[in-house]
Amino acid sequence: MPTKLLRITLLLCCISIISGCSVVAPSQGYRQAGSTAAPWQISGELYDFTNVKIFINGAKVIDERLSLLSGDGEFQSRYDGKNIVANCSTSAGLLTTATRCMVFVENEKAATLSF
Repeated sequence: MPTKLLRITLLLCCISIISGCSVVAPSQGYRQAGSTAAPWQISGELYDFTNVKIFINGAKVIDERLSLLSGDGEFQSRYDGKNIVANCSTSAGLLTTATRCMVFVENEKAATLSF
């Protein structure tokens, strides 16, 4: 019986590793200087430790991979006719790693997403 339990445990561990994990950065509001429009909601998701997805008002504007060697990346896109840039970097601690993406709209800092 212990062998069967061990097999089930190993199988569950493998499934959880293969399925990956996702970390979501909370939404942040952004309104361009001088604008009276409703603020954009900028949010993000880090999937499998390297895949960065950034959303504006629910629309995916960036879906790219961080460097496997450095954990960094700079990504560009467009949303609503505006240039979007995300500068992402990963820092490693003793027990954890943290990824941070600074999002810019038309060269103006719009949000800092932390995963």
